[in-house]
Amino acid sequence: MQAGHFIPGRRGLCFFMEDNIHPQCYGCNIKKSGNLIKYWPYMIKRYGQKRVDEMIELNKKEKK
Repeated sequence: MQAGHFIPGRRGLCFFMEDNIHPQCYGCNIKKSGNLIKYWPYMIKRYGQKRVDEMIELNKKEKK
């Protein structure tokens, strides 16, 4: 298992947020670049649309 990030990128504010990181197999995490087609519905079900939207907006902000 690997640490799969829903919102990818090592420079974003969401990189170390626990609700952005979930276990993924190598195939989904690396070969399928996170497999967002299946990851997205999981995130909505687990955290709700509001939280997912908040994470996306937070990641747009500049990290200082």
